Amino acid sequence: MENSQILCGKCNVLVKFWTKDGGERWGTCSVCGQEDSLDAILREVARYKVDKSLPAGIFSGTTVRSGSITIKSQPKRQYRWIVAD
Repeated sequence: MENSQILCGKCNVLVKFWTKDGGERWGTCSVCGQEDSLDAILREVARYKVDKSLPAGIFSGTTVRSGSITIKSQPKRQYRWIVAD
């Protein structure tokens, strides 16, 4: 992700990357031990970046009606993997 530092969403520490037998890249949090494949981590980080790019509060606590579209509030999502701001 264009030189972004990937962090554990729970512990806020840098993810350590390593290669499994067979060549697949994985990442692990050195504090809580959660791990995932690099592909899964990058998908989650992409979702996190999209969520962060939306205007603050767009989905928080209100129902917005515009024509035939209704957007209801969503609970704040917890991300396992994030990028440093």
